[in-house]
Amino acid sequence: MKKSYNKRKASVSRKIFRVFNFLFMAFLVLSVILPFMSIVTKSVINRSINGLTLLPIYENKFRMDNIAYYTIFKYKFFSKPLLVSLSTTVFVTVFGLLITSISAYLLVQKDMPGIKIFSYMILIMLVYDTGIVPFFIVMKKLELLNSLWAVMIPLIINAYNIFLMRNFFEGLPKDILDSAEIDGCTPVQTFINIVLPMSRAALAAIGFFFAAAAWNEYFGYVVFINSTLKENFTYRMRNWAVDYYVPPEWMENGAFDYKTMQAAMIVVNALPIIILSLFAQKFYTPEFTMASVKE
Repeated sequence: MKKSYNKRKASVSRKIFRVFNFLFMAFLVLSVILPFMSIVTKSVINRSINGLTLLPIYENKFRMDNIAYYTIFKYKFFSKPLLVSLSTTVFVTVFGLLITSISAYLLVQKDMPGIKIFSYMILIMLVYDTGIVPFFIVMKKLELLNSLWAVMIPLIINAYNIFLMRNFFEGLPKDILDSAEIDGCTPVQTFINIVLPMSRAALAAIGFFFAAAAWNEYFGYVVFINSTLKENFTYRMRNWAVDYYVPPEWMENGAFDYKTMQAAMIVVNALPIIILSLFAQKFYTPEFTMASVKE
């Protein structure tokens, strides 16, 4: 009797725990989704609305030329910064993954001369930051001020991502790597044909880190960029929200609402990273990881 009573008690506590988990997670999800849905709704209503709004209510007939998205993508004031954000994000992601994966693969080669020195140097980069002033002086000496290189180089070389990738490489099955060496594969062939296919989950995760950092970069443009032609979308969006400058051509097709434009810019800035995160989710499943190992 005592044993069955303890089972019933454990079963009831387990049900209570599951209900609490569901309510807690539902609260977290709604606290993220509802504000974003409200912003999306406000971005398609050409009038100021305060508070939480989830359903679009149009006072007039829906017109594309009155929507803030049309303004963002049509005029160079925002379309050119969008192109800068897109190009720098692709460049930083591709070359960041290339440098990170090669550096991490070299760090797991225990027989490489000077491996400890290189590991300590990267560790110093990770834990010790010299500050923005020395970095600014270096960029000035290299004549990279007002250049996108000054913004992209710190994003491409990331010691934290190198250590993450190195730890993942160290966890790969040693038997497969040894078999490749016995079969006559060179270290480069092993890296390209075996290590990288088995590391697609890590590459997807770190690639997402690079893309999100490059797309949302702001501080680098404040310090190093002086030309309006080289501003990214995040920098232009922030400056526009502070200065509230409305070019005359924006008003040519109809009424213009400031809060609608703000909401649309937030959606445009957040949507690419949201889509990229959803796309990257398929690489994080155990089934995908096991399929990569079998290949």
